[in-house]
Order: sequence, then structure tokens, then C-alpha cells
Amino acid sequence: MRIPRLTAFAAVLVAFVLAVAGCADNAGEPLSPSLTEVPATSTTVAITTTVTTTTIAPETIDEFIDGFVGAYRTGNPVFLVQRIHPDLRDYYGRETCQTAFKDFIPDDTAKASIRSITGPATWDEIFDGTTFDFAGVYTLDIEFIDFGSTRRQDMQLALIDDRYYYFHDCGEATVTTTTTVDVELLDPDGDGLYFVHRAPADSENFLVPSNFRVTYTGTDSTCAFQLLDPETGGELVYVTGLAGGGLKRVFLENPLSTAYISDILGCRGGALEVGPNP
Repeated sequence: MRIPRLTAFAAVLVAFVLAVAGCADNAGEPLSPSLTEVPATSTTVAITTTVTTTTIAPETIDEFIDGFVGAYRTGNPVFLVQRIHPDLRDYYGRETCQTAFKDFIPDDTAKASIRSITGPATWDEIFDGTTFDFAGVYTLDIEFIDFGSTRRQDMQLALIDDRYYYFHDCGEATVTTTTTVDVELLDPDGDGLYFVHRAPADSENFLVPSNFRVTYTGTDSTCAFQLLDPETGGELVYVTGLAGGGLKRVFLENPLSTAYISDILGCRGGALEVGPNP
């Protein structure tokens, strides 16, 4: 049965009036809607940054020999020139050492076998009339096979800045190794040395001939420094290979130079004695 339209409208109107009356308070005032403030929230996200440090392990003697033999197998002398001990490479000159390997013949069957290793120890050797004293040298009893023949020999290696270097006679030295200089200019205090450097603040200008040696009397595991021209600020030579004590021979181009020790790395617990080659 259908409800008349007028009756339906009246029922809706009554429901609306009752709803409005229910929203009024005792005083007849309508109630305001209840508004609840929701506090703002913040989320902090922790970001963790991981820094990975890669440490390159020092070269081993076996790795050096692999590179040494590999150069003979491939006919590439770059490794052989780069790994000549820095003292000898400075003494002969890089170009002279490069020329020494210009005509060498490769052998792709070359092999090497290490029988024993001794050292490290000080090793003295004469190269073209000049005596060198090398510190921290390992001596290898090694067997080489190339071009179908076998030879057994000693091979000396020195570890410098995590790499091994060998000793090679490159031919004729390109640096003048004899200089006649008034001793009183080089050694004004008569102690037999050109200069003794005991601390970072101890530097001063001093004279050196074209060849001399620097001896480190301490035991620090790191010892290196720049030898500068105090007038120009230019580097005469960067001296390394003095870790744990020992000596380094230095060769300069000019017969007489004014020098200054700068930028010392390590070398604590001892002195740097600059004096003549024995």
C-alpha cells in the first residue's frame, strides 16, 4: 500500500524537528560540535652511513718475482726499469736504465724458482766505482730458466713503501760523483758532518757537494723528507728508504748546493746526519 505524499512529508518534518531539539542544551543554546585537536607527530629516520676502507697489502716477494719473470716472458721492460732500486735509478739516470733494456730478448718459457730467502740485512755493493750501503735487503737464492738453460744465482731485493725493488747495473752513471770543495765550507764546526738534524724545528741552511749520504740514527718505521733549495724553494731530492735506521746516498747535479731539510715524515727518536760518502 502506498503512503500518501503529504503524509510522508509530514513524518520527515517531525523527525527533523526532534533532531534539532535534541541538539539544544538546558538553556536552549545549541551545542557546538566537539572538535578534538590531534597533535602533529614527527618521525625521525636514522640514516647510517658505512665507510669502507680498502687496505692494499704490501707486495710479497713471490708477487715481485711473478712480475719480474712476466716482463721477460712478454718482452715489456717497463716493470724492469720501474723496479730498479731508486738509489741506482737516480745514480745512473732513468734514461740510461731504459737504454739498458732496449735490446733485451723475451722468452715466453722463462721461469724462476726461489730456493731460500735470508734477511733483511745491510748489503754493500760497488756500482761503477761507487760503494753503496743498502739497508733492509733480502737475499734470494733463486734458480732461473730461460732459453733452455738453467742458472742459479743470488738476487737482492729491498722493500720500499710496500713494493720490492732489485739492484741492476744500468751501465755508465750520468751523475758526476766527485767534487772538490773546501772542507771548511762543508764542515764549519769540524765534526766530520755537513749538518745534523735532530728535530723538526732544527732545520737550517747547509752546504752539500754533488754526492753525500744521509744517515738516520733512530728506529722509527717511517722516515722521509724533502731536501729543498732555500732560495728558490725547489726540491733538490726527496729522500726515502730510511725506515728503521740506515743511510741513503744522495746525488745532485750541481757541484755545490745550499740545502734545507723540510717536510719530515716520521724520523723520530734519532737524528739525520748529513755527511760525506765513506
